[in-house]
Amino acid sequence: MKKRLSKRFIKSQINSAISTLLDFCVTIFLTEYIGVWYVLSSATGTFLGGCCNYTLGRHWVFGVIPANRIKLLFRYLFFWIINFTINVSSVFLLTNYLNFNYMFSKVIVAIVFGVFVNYYLQKKIVYKVQIA
Repeated sequence: MKKRLSKRFIKSQINSAISTLLDFCVTIFLTEYIGVWYVLSSATGTFLGGCCNYTLGRHWVFGVIPANRIKLLFRYLFFWIINFTINVSSVFLLTNYLNFNYMFSKVIVAIVFGVFVNYYLQKKIVYKVQIA
């Protein structure tokens, strides 16, 4: 049982890394090359990273084939909207009020939420009924 949980945790961290890489690439591209305001770029990157995280999490990390996909999607969206709001707000606050570089702010927020919050919420709440 522990080996299975460890494998799932590692898959979850790989999923987070892939989703975060997508998030960061979109944010940097939009801000640095297109000239979009960093908060909007960060929000767009966070949105696309969240879509990636849900897809990989559902199919690869937790291996769920739910009978009620809509219910699962709404559970994920409920926590993701909170996560999205905290992520974007935190990047704004760290950048504007502590004068951090916007990417440094994103890194701090990504580490805190990716490692300490997201896996636990997904495992215990989002996918709890469907985990094989």
